Amino acid sequence: MASLKGKVALVTGASDGIGKEISLALAGKGANVVLVARRKELLEQIAADIKGRGGNALPFAADITLQADRQRAVDATVKAYGRIDYLVNNAGIFDEKPLEKVSAEEIDRMLDLNLRAPLQLTRLALSYLLKSKGVVLNVSSLSSINAYANEEVYVTTKAGINGFTQSLRNSYGKQGLAVYALLPGSVDTPLIRKYLEAHRVENEKWLKMPLEEYYTKILTPADVAAKGIEMLEKRPAEPKNGLVIMKSYEF
Repeated sequence: MASLKGKVALVTGASDGIGKEISLALAGKGANVVLVARRKELLEQIAADIKGRGGNALPFAADITLQADRQRAVDATVKAYGRIDYLVNNAGIFDEKPLEKVSAEEIDRMLDLNLRAPLQLTRLALSYLLKSKGVVLNVSSLSSINAYANEEVYVTTKAGINGFTQSLRNSYGKQGLAVYALLPGSVDTPLIRKYLEAHRVENEKWLKMPLEEYYTKILTPADVAAKGIEMLEKRPAEPKNGLVIMKSYEF
């Protein structure tokens, strides 16, 4: 069903995980999708997959922690399609370690990608989104309101996304802009697998099950993508603060 036919979406972190699944779902609904991430080859594969299914996608390799690349991504989207209807701020990184062991560079890296990039990219795309009365969809985390130990930096970035979502919604909602943040619990992404498997013994002891079993119990990227598409299509008034909670196995 091409319910989003002709719409234009810019998706960050589109090369795998949640970003990839949201991109495929958008294209499946008829939207033109600009795929933004650093890994050009993966983006080209996803774009070819979308086009093979009859969809339309533009792969755009960029490092969105750089202001010049953020501007290039917005400019390329408008040049290719003339508008922006949906901005999906999905790109992010995760790490878990005691704050005293986190370097200043690691803090800056996570802040740059998880928080500064969505703020700056939204600012650059805002005039187009207001013109189209579009939607900003931010990908946050349930840990932003139910935090584990040793996630101080990550949780700070995602709590910032929640505040950004609410403020942006309050600032521009009357002008027709819809704004949401998805707050999923644990999701079976390459990012989380990489972390869990690097500490397999400790994590299996904590979870009280093999990781392979755990992966079958938590949310999938497709689950999160489906909720995201629901927000884009239906633009529901609830939740009033725009924060969409998605519980997973351990919550």
